[in-house]
Amino acid sequence: SSHFYKILEHLKACRKALTADQLRAETGVDIYAENLEEGLKENPKITCDKNTFAYKSTYDLSGKEALLAEIERTPEGIPETVLRDSYD
Repeated sequence: SSHFYKILEHLKACRKALTADQLRAETGVDIYAENLEEGLKENPKITCDKNTFAYKSTYDLSGKEALLAEIERTPEGIPETVLRDSYD
């Protein structure tokens, strides 16, 4: 649904864990009213703990050093789409 996509894109853009209340305040989408909670928990691109949801990128690249290390570990190369997904 468009609300699910909105939540996913928001989590990807902000790159931090948010509670359902924070998601509602920042996106206008109530994950409970829209019955999105289970779908978010089952989505491989989202990590969930007790009360928060966060975007899970393919690689955890937090800076230039992490990016260079990953490139060195991957001699066959990393697709640009994966890099864009993983790097702020």
